[in-house]
Amino acid sequence: MDRRLLGLSNTLPLLLRDGRAVARETPTEGVWRQLALAYQLAASFATRAGYPDWAFAAVEKQPAAARDGDRVLEIGTATGYVAAPLSERLGSDRVVSVEIDAALSQRAAATLADHGFSPRLVVGDGAEGWEEGAPYDRLISTCALRHIPYALVRQVAPGGLIVAPPARAFWSGAPVRLSVEDNGIARGPFRGGASYMPMRSHRLPDAGPVDSGTARPWEAVTDPGHLLGLGFALYAGARLPGVTMSHAEAGTAVTVWLQDAAGSAAVAATGESVGECGERNLWPEVEAVYAEYVTLGQPDGDSFGLSVTPTGQEVWLRSPRTVIAAV
Repeated sequence: MDRRLLGLSNTLPLLLRDGRAVARETPTEGVWRQLALAYQLAASFATRAGYPDWAFAAVEKQPAAARDGDRVLEIGTATGYVAAPLSERLGSDRVVSVEIDAALSQRAAATLADHGFSPRLVVGDGAEGWEEGAPYDRLISTCALRHIPYALVRQVAPGGLIVAPPARAFWSGAPVRLSVEDNGIARGPFRGGASYMPMRSHRLPDAGPVDSGTARPWEAVTDPGHLLGLGFALYAGARLPGVTMSHAEAGTAVTVWLQDAAGSAAVAATGESVGECGERNLWPEVEAVYAEYVTLGQPDGDSFGLSVTPTGQEVWLRSPRTVIAAV
């Protein structure tokens, strides 16, 4: 993850690199060593540079990170990988971590206790947070969310921060840093890229059947490889709600798949005709949105942001006043 998410430098050493524990003289060392294997397994779902940085963002002494006396709510205890350095930095009594899997939470509690940590571990749906411990100064989600539940915003004090990785139908892997304002609205920019396992209650439904009986060709104007940038993914995800995109790369060749819930689909590969199915022509729709994106100057992912209010969420470009769409 990009450390700019919490205003951090790039100087703090990683405790895990390539799935190996790296020696560090702190009380958390034993926890990290025990969890190295768990991290190796998680790494197949999350980028190596992503998951550990949540911990470092929380513990490094920077103004935007956790401060002495802060109370922190973590969503997704898992193995206790983040709860350990949080507890070391702030004290166990300042840390609450929510995990939906009771057995996993119990194992994390045992591992943490073995090394002298006793944060409050709550078994429950992370989408609901833990209101009993509110207000919090920092909220960190270590699982991907389809949207930022307003229940979480409500539990963070004004001036507090929420760091979470949303995952929409068209894209995933764009963490957002939100500041909670006095009026209860949370706003902030997307920063960097990292993929995370989704919260159980926020997993995308399986794609429905494709209407293959209406298969037809379409000639592509846009190279499918041009659609892979995070900036375009954020823009197109707001402009094309309900459309999923996935891709594969083989050398210089790129294949992109598009689908909606009603059975329309398109597949486009470098140098080949597009295959379309269903009532919609998804490929020309995506090309039209890409043309809009080019007209806007092809902004990168850091140019976009998110606002979360009691009534919904909006993706914006460069300023909360320039709303792309409600999502």
